[in-house]
Amino acid sequence: MATLGSLNHVPLSKIVSINHVSIGKAASFNHVEIVTSVPDSISTDPQTLEYGWDGLPWLQDYFYVTSSGAWTLTKIDDPGWLNPDKFSGSAGTEKVTVQVDQTQEYREATLQLQTGTAIAYVYIIQYDF
Repeated sequence: MATLGSLNHVPLSKIVSINHVSIGKAASFNHVEIVTSVPDSISTDPQTLEYGWDGLPWLQDYFYVTSSGAWTLTKIDDPGWLNPDKFSGSAGTEKVTVQVDQTQEYREATLQLQTGTAIAYVYIIQYDF
């Protein structure tokens, strides 16, 4: 198998991204290096989780993240009453479970998930009844 060449003395077969853009394929044609990229993508299912005052989920306490690359999770405004079991993950689909504390107040929170330039959100609602 022929080598694909290099970029700044790094073999193309070892490069996974350039300027935060994931490389899908790298090849050479008539000594011209061809690089195609895969756009960053991330999604969640479902996009909203709902809980009762007692901290128990109404339907489910988890969501799935599907991402084209490694991802991170950030709690917007860092609500201390909200506890995801993961703050990062890998390309593919992963399950994230979220626990919430008990409360007598209605409250909302947002989780932001990011891979490269792609962003997705999960909305958490906790009811006071």
